[in-house]
Amino acid sequence: MNRTWLFLSVVFVELAIALFLVAEFPGEKRDFLIQMTAGRVAELDGPERLYDPKMQLMRQREIRQEAGGEDVLLPFNHPPLLVPFLRPLSEVPYGRAYLIWTAGTVLLLFCTVILLTSAFAEPRVSSLQLGAVRMAVLAFFPVAVVVAQGQDTGILLFAIAAWVVLLGSRQDFSSGVLLPLAAIRPHLALGLAVPFLFARRRVFGGFLVGVTILASFSISLVGIPGVVDYVELIRETSFGGTMLIGETRMPNLLGLIHRLFGGEGRVAPAIAAWLTWIIFMVATSLRWKSLGPRISPLHCGLLIVGTAFLVPHIHLHDLAILSVPAIVAANGRLVASRFDWDLPIIALGVSSVLLTVMAVTDSPVFDLCLAAAAFLISAPLFRDLGGRLSVDSTGQARDA
Repeated sequence: MNRTWLFLSVVFVELAIALFLVAEFPGEKRDFLIQMTAGRVAELDGPERLYDPKMQLMRQREIRQEAGGEDVLLPFNHPPLLVPFLRPLSEVPYGRAYLIWTAGTVLLLFCTVILLTSAFAEPRVSSLQLGAVRMAVLAFFPVAVVVAQGQDTGILLFAIAAWVVLLGSRQDFSSGVLLPLAAIRPHLALGLAVPFLFARRRVFGGFLVGVTILASFSISLVGIPGVVDYVELIRETSFGGTMLIGETRMPNLLGLIHRLFGGEGRVAPAIAAWLTWIIFMVATSLRWKSLGPRISPLHCGLLIVGTAFLVPHIHLHDLAILSVPAIVAANGRLVASRFDWDLPIIALGVSSVLLTVMAVTDSPVFDLCLAAAAFLISAPLFRDLGGRLSVDSTGQARDA
């Protein structure tokens, strides 16, 4: 089969799955309930009560009369960055608010995809292929989950896409300033920023500026007591307590530990996952220090993949960020005038199908699909980096 037709066929399968998911996803499982709860607490009880679990549960019970679902707290444990938008939305009936939120999410996703794929608009890529690339990202299964569940991961995806695109354009400080938008998942943003302490430090400098701005804004919203409550809520959902965060279904190392060893304890698996992630960040930082200014978007793509699977708290919808490494690999091959530029996009489509299977199965199929998806997305990055290192070493030998 011609590879272009294989490319289009995989994207079509992705799109069909995504449309089915968005059309059929059960309303009671929409995570938009979390956003609605935050908006209503802030509006009716004040932003300073935003991270009070008892207040969240009370308001969430009121919303569940409209939305349905189990009487178990789905905690809002995200930074308060979206609260100004969620407060007026919380006054709208749940169904209508969900549609407004979804429309905004879709618009943001379209902007993100156009930003990510802007480099593809060149003669070597036909308009049909460019449309297929963009559809491959929009139809990526975790991206479809973001839309269906009413999650806020669209902001995370936009932040990471802008960070990588600006980094590739050598606008290091600007890329660092935008990266804190990923602090909608603080642990993810931190994992992506720390290695820049050792290479291309202007990125980390921009990150500090952006974090300072967002932290000041957050404190002005919830006050110091609200920050203390937020830290306590993070501790509760990470290391103990009874809040529903679904570790056994997490597509990461922490979830794997729970699936392999089971048990009722949460502290030991969490500590093991956090230590592993810290070791990964340290090892990455040391490697980047030796590379210095040679750090490229390809390295960032691998950092995204490693962070996604090792960070201790992540869910299926957060894997939407894995679409970025695939685009990075494809773009790198376009720049190098390679004819196999579409292979990373095909790999993304196959990974999308694997993650769909993963979502409806249990271990060991769950973990086999997850591992296969991780391999397919990261393999082009490793291969291209290996080729670049070979070229660099050959060039240095000639110079000598």
